[in-house]
Amino acid sequence: GPEATDRYVVMIMQSQAGVSGRTLGAVTIGGNTPTNHVSFVSTIAVVNSLITLIAGISIPTGTTATFSAAFSGNMDATMLHTYVLNNLSSTTPDFTAQAASNAAVASISTTIDVSAGGVLLLVGGSQSSGIDLTGATEDAESTGGTSGMATGSEQFLPAETARAIAAARSGPGTMNAAVGAAVWH
Repeated sequence: GPEATDRYVVMIMQSQAGVSGRTLGAVTIGGNTPTNHVSFVSTIAVVNSLITLIAGISIPTGTTATFSAAFSGNMDATMLHTYVLNNLSSTTPDFTAQAASNAAVASISTTIDVSAGGVLLLVGGSQSSGIDLTGATEDAESTGGTSGMATGSEQFLPAETARAIAAARSGPGTMNAAVGAAVWH
């Protein structure tokens, strides 16, 4: 995107492997280490390692950046979406939230507080494709192998306590899933 002194680039990623114990190593955006705002590994019955990340970094110059992530072993699928935020009062999120299922469920949910005038970024994913989000308008959905990830956003939100956020399988059946979110203002 265009250069801006207040440009904050956010990387949202989910990666899955069919074996347990995978961990996230070094992550870079434009060759620099971002701040990991939401980062967790779920050990799940079907997809044994599901890594979820929301990370960001200030990048005021340039118009492109390379995103990279290293893992402790091979991953079956990695999906990445990016956002550019401007005019933030702080690059540290006001609130973050995360939840993961360790068994097959129809959906996974939690809540997050929202600051007045806030922007919410949401990620939901699982070992199945076709993800519906609650709590933010879906911006993009990706599939890789047997995994799916959807990201969504809302901006200029009113203050809210315990806003519901969720990821659900869009078709019948169950899934192993994770959901994460961050709010800035």
